[in-house]
Amino acid sequence: MGKKAVKIYIEEKYYDELKKIAEKEGLTVPKVIGKIIAEVLGDGETLTDRVKDLEAKYEQLVKEVGRIEKDLALLQRRLSRDYRDAGRSKLDQK
Repeated sequence: MGKKAVKIYIEEKYYDELKKIAEKEGLTVPKVIGKIIAEVLGDGETLTDRVKDLEAKYEQLVKEVGRIEKDLALLQRRLSRDYRDAGRSKLDQK
């Protein structure tokens, strides 16, 4: 599908907001405007799609944090046991 150039005039405050969004996303202002138009007309990623994607990423992070918590608890138990055993060894040597 071909593209058409469109010249529009917007208030400076809107342009400033678009520029902030563009910088944040690493895009140009025209690309941001194109994404907004595509979303409104149904050709782009919708807000619902973005929310679902973020929810999936959140769930993955929750799983990873849970795994890390278990690993840390296991490590803490091992270190405590090793520390106790090291203290006993010193007492046995005396």
